[in-house]
Amino acid sequence: MQGSRIAYFDIAKGIGILSVVIYHVAEIHGNREIMSFINTYFLSLFFFISGYLSIGKSFFELSDKEYIIKQVKHLLIPFFFVGTLYNLYQNVISGDYSRFFLSEDPKGGYWFLLVLFWFLLTLRLLKGFIRKRNIVPLLYFMIPFVLVVFMGYFLSEKVYYCLSLASYRRYYLVFMCGALIKIYGKGMNIIEGKLSKHLCLSYLMFATFYTAYTKEVNSNYNFLIWLMTNLSGCFFWIMVSNSLNVGGAFLEKIGRRSLGIYVVHFFIKRGYSEVQKLIPAGEIITLILIFGISIIILVTSYYLVGLLERNKIGTFWVLGK
Repeated sequence: MQGSRIAYFDIAKGIGILSVVIYHVAEIHGNREIMSFINTYFLSLFFFISGYLSIGKSFFELSDKEYIIKQVKHLLIPFFFVGTLYNLYQNVISGDYSRFFLSEDPKGGYWFLLVLFWFLLTLRLLKGFIRKRNIVPLLYFMIPFVLVVFMGYFLSEKVYYCLSLASYRRYYLVFMCGALIKIYGKGMNIIEGKLSKHLCLSYLMFATFYTAYTKEVNSNYNFLIWLMTNLSGCFFWIMVSNSLNVGGAFLEKIGRRSLGIYVVHFFIKRGYSEVQKLIPAGEIITLILIFGISIIILVTSYYLVGLLERNKIGTFWVLGK
């Protein structure tokens, strides 16, 4: 731990953002095997850690107005500003000016910021139940998930996707699992205890099954497999982060800028997707490109974030600080 930061969480976020970049480059090359494996943990890891860390001093001390303003600045301003810029950037490259990112659930990749804002807002609405550590308040945390599931039957598909409620539904339980461990764990260290070790072993089994057989979330059964895989995967990669000696310092630095890297890497990734069309490559060369280009995008994004941090405009509009 350095200051108020937890080192293994920063390393885990470093692993997470590296996985995000590899996933997107693998997607460009159409490598479903890599994508399927990374889908056993990567974005869930961010949501789980965000849920755990969201229950902190500021959560209880800030007024509702102050808390919402803080999250709007941190998440919604970059979401709308960078999302709009990226939408224009994509339209210029593709020559198609009819698409607008707000009408799609993925939002050009920036759905993550919007959904994390919804999660934090939901958690704030449930604040009154957080100090009541018994089973009845615990049931209240399921209400938003159930409501969003039922909203899928009543809202039009266009509205549902515009609000990114499909992604909310998919990741809500992961985020809340992190928050509930912090609430009900009574200071439990997430990397200690037999339960964490059992979950790590379970992840190896679930990840193998998901990667080999499930691969996509296109049914309730597959969602259940995905959820168990990702929850156990969060514990696994956090445990790995805690024991990581080689590369840990690099990943910790990357993890500290993970949200900024997430925001800016899409521009570089989109440019590479055009360049890649000109590069003929066999299977081995493709694998080398996936991992090599991913490292280049990651490191470039890291230094771009560093430059933005020195500029008040970039800090506010792009990084939400």
